[in-house]
Amino acid sequence: MKQAAVLGHPISHSKSPVLHRAAYQLLGAPISYSAIDMEPGQAKAHARSLRDGNWAGCSVTMPLKDAFVPHMDELSARVQRLGALNTIVVREDGTLYGENTDIDGLVQALADFGLTGSTQAMILGSGNTALAAIEAAAELGVKELTLIVRSASRATYAVQLAKALGLQTSVREISSIDTAMASTLGAMPLVFSTLPPRAADA
Repeated sequence: MKQAAVLGHPISHSKSPVLHRAAYQLLGAPISYSAIDMEPGQAKAHARSLRDGNWAGCSVTMPLKDAFVPHMDELSARVQRLGALNTIVVREDGTLYGENTDIDGLVQALADFGLTGSTQAMILGSGNTALAAIEAAAELGVKELTLIVRSASRATYAVQLAKALGLQTSVREISSIDTAMASTLGAMPLVFSTLPPRAADA
C-alpha cells in the first residue's frame, strides 16, 4: 500500500485525511493517508524521503507551499508562475512533480454556489494561498482587485502577479477587521479569505 499525507503546520485541524480516505476507499485505491506536522526547514529531507518507493504523493498547505518548490524535479506552469504548490505527485520513476490545484478548487467551489464570474473581488491576505486566489479571480473575469493585508511591503509579489494578469489592483493595509471594514466586505461581490483558520470568523 502506498502512502500519502497532508503536510503543514499546524495541521491537526485539517479535514484532508477524512476526505482523502473516503475518496480512496470509494475508488478502491490502495493508499493510506495521514497528517504530518512539518515546518519549512524539514521540506528538503521529506522530499528526499518521498523517493523511497513507498509514497504516492502529498497535499501541501501553510506554511510549506513555497518551501517544497526547489525540491521538485518538474513544476507545472502554474507553480512556476505562482511560486507555490499544493500537490506533490510521486511518479513511478521516483521523480517529484509539483502542481497547484488551489485555483481549480476555488473556481469550482464558487461555481457550486452559482458564481461563475465577477468584475470585482477582494482578497484577505497576500501569502501563497492568496496567489492562487489572484489567479482564480483572473479566471473569473475580475478587473478590479483589492488586497487587504497587514504589511504592504510583504504583498509586493502578490501585486506584481495581479498586475501581470491584467488586474487593476489596490492594497489596503489594516491591523484588524473593524466594523467599517466588515461593511466594505459585505458590499463586495466576491471575497476570498486566505487567512489562517478562524482568523476571519469575526
